Amino acid sequence: MFKVAACQMSVNSDLESNLSRIESAIGRASAEGARLIALPECAVSGYPPLCCKSAREIDIARIAEINDCVRAIAAENGIWVVVGTIISGENGLLNSALVISSSGELMGRYDKMHLMPMDKKYFVPGNGARLFSMDGMPFGVLICYDVRFPEPYRYLRESGAKFIVTILNACGSDTWKLPVMEAAIRTRAAENSYFHIAANAAGPLQMAVSRVCDPLGLDLASAEVNREEMIFAEIDLSRTETGYYYDRRSDLYRVRAL
Repeated sequence: MFKVAACQMSVNSDLESNLSRIESAIGRASAEGARLIALPECAVSGYPPLCCKSAREIDIARIAEINDCVRAIAAENGIWVVVGTIISGENGLLNSALVISSSGELMGRYDKMHLMPMDKKYFVPGNGARLFSMDGMPFGVLICYDVRFPEPYRYLRESGAKFIVTILNACGSDTWKLPVMEAAIRTRAAENSYFHIAANAAGPLQMAVSRVCDPLGLDLASAEVNREEMIFAEIDLSRTETGYYYDRRSDLYRVRAL
């Protein structure tokens, strides 16, 4: 068993303010005994569709420096960190999640595959989901709009993932989506019989709240709407050894990467 944290923090275009919040959150999560903390989509950089009018306004150089700062903060606090940021790729900007070990090593990143129409004004899509390992425990990372699509979650489960971290910046309008997004987050956990750690930005006008769901899709912890908050939950990976996932007809179908 181990403890995880999901930080529902305000995210904006002020990079230094974002860094300050991230540093505070990592320090608190570590002090509370969490082994991993999830921070929202674009927590480092600000989420461009809500923070700026064009990609030219994005300070890629400073964002890259802050990405390195977060690695150092993770090492200082001895905690794994999943944090949203922006990366400059070969074909354009990527909406990415960095996976940082408790020693500050960058274990890799996931680039958002499913882009909202407004995302496409700033980003190019990523090319696949990948598996990470925290001290031998396999897990996956996905971003926001990905939660609408069951395939990457099932693919990661069939690749061995025992828990999933989804980071979001689902804010700004369409608050009617709150129950719909809650259902999606819960369902991804239940249909794959693993734990789901979802960390959203703190609003305003959230479309989803941060939550940690167990392999039945039930809440272990959930945040309040439109407020900065840290939630914690205990993860017992032995609970992923039974559940709905094991009743699927794997002799008839499976999800695979092309």
